[in-house]
Amino acid sequence: MHNEILKIFLNNIKCNYKEETFKEFISSMDDETIRRLLMISSTMNNDNNKFEIVSKESRKILEKEFLTNAYDVYSNLFLYTNNFIFELKEFLDNDNYKIKIDEFDYSIDFLQKILLFGIGYIKYKKNIISIYIPLEEREILKKVVNNKRLIKSIDNHNIIIHNINNLLSVYGVIEYTKLNEIYNKIYKKNNNLLEIVTKNSVVEEEINFYKDKDSYVIYNEPAFNDLEHARSFYNSLDKNIDYKIYSKDELEEISECTYHYNFGEFDSLYAFLSIKFNMSEEDIFEFDEVFVNDYIYSYQIDHEQASSNLENNLDKIFGKLDNKSKKIITTSILNIARKYPDFKYKGNTYYDIEKNS
Repeated sequence: MHNEILKIFLNNIKCNYKEETFKEFISSMDDETIRRLLMISSTMNNDNNKFEIVSKESRKILEKEFLTNAYDVYSNLFLYTNNFIFELKEFLDNDNYKIKIDEFDYSIDFLQKILLFGIGYIKYKKNIISIYIPLEEREILKKVVNNKRLIKSIDNHNIIIHNINNLLSVYGVIEYTKLNEIYNKIYKKNNNLLEIVTKNSVVEEEINFYKDKDSYVIYNEPAFNDLEHARSFYNSLDKNIDYKIYSKDELEEISECTYHYNFGEFDSLYAFLSIKFNMSEEDIFEFDEVFVNDYIYSYQIDHEQASSNLENNLDKIFGKLDNKSKKIITTSILNIARKYPDFKYKGNTYYDIEKNS
């Protein structure tokens, strides 16, 4: 499956692959890219003055700025990314820039950032992935990825971003002050959460935010279609419901979509699929990933759409199911979703709300 998705990504890459010097490589960047990278770098470095300068300067000055300060620029670009620097280090250490697709152990996100950060060219031909990085730039990048202080900072940011993602997997969208309060109850206290969230959102697509009057609202980007969707969903939340708090271990399970493995409903579904369809354990957990996880998260945004998606997906995979089997599967999955932390109920479950109403 990974290889198929990777091929789709590679076949859609439109970049003019060529082997050239670092100076030629920077000169060949389009205006928008070089300006964007320098502006991101200055943002990460809290240098508002530099941000203003690079947003207005001429092309020649931008190229000179990039070439002169490449080490600092790349260090700043990587500072709030998730795992990119670690994959880049492994890639540079291997000194292998032409890899068969079946032996390619890096993520699609890694390839996207090679292009996003203007690091090199990518070509895919005859099942070979070629990544060209000019020699001079390669040496600069090797120094960046071996900077222990930088690595420590990125490690710390990654832990915090991971923890925030865990909380967003429970709440979906939440006002920053409340997020900060819950974070400090569960994890090690941190006073720079907002800065880390805002800077991470510049280079990643998981966490985003918007300003609401005098406060910030943080939301899980994959869960919502866009900012307006997140805003309207947040505004629809019941102000009288308080946020349900989970333990670190529970948050990890919810984030990894394994929390429901402890539910009796999942055990029953597992037994039914095993007996009725002779599914192996591997098949059942693949079924769980495709059907149960999709339903759980769709259900939190739109109950009717979740049910419709489930019906359509079951028909596509199983063909015409007998009514009894379909009812057992759909009822089991619905009951799992109702026991799962719900964005709509601020991490409470359907049954928590029903019990207290």
